[in-house]
Amino acid sequence: MNPMFEYHRSHLKIFVIALALVFCTFVIHLGERENLAAEFNPQRTGAEIYAASCRSCHAANGSGNTRRGKRKGAKDLRSSRISRKRGISIIRNGKGKMPGFKKRLTAKEITRVNNFVRGFRK
Repeated sequence: MNPMFEYHRSHLKIFVIALALVFCTFVIHLGERENLAAEFNPQRTGAEIYAASCRSCHAANGSGNTRRGKRKGAKDLRSSRISRKRGISIIRNGKGKMPGFKKRLTAKEITRVNNFVRGFRK
């Protein structure tokens, strides 16, 4: 083979490998940051946080009447009588099949969504 072709081919391999490493690093970095929306919009309302993080299980009205909510045993937030402090603890740390959100939401966001959820009470 032509030596010049081999020279360019080896450099192309190095470039492709470097590009793949950069891409993998980028993907891994994004995977570690579970809540990029909070970074770009730090003042999300409780309703916005609920819609993004809670609604799929607890439903838009807090009833828990969704396919996913039924499968996971989501509580009806409209009839909840837990204290503000206990609500924050459950959102932070999770309970039963509900995951905790302390790694995805800030303390202020947890408080905001807890206050929003308390508005579902009958």
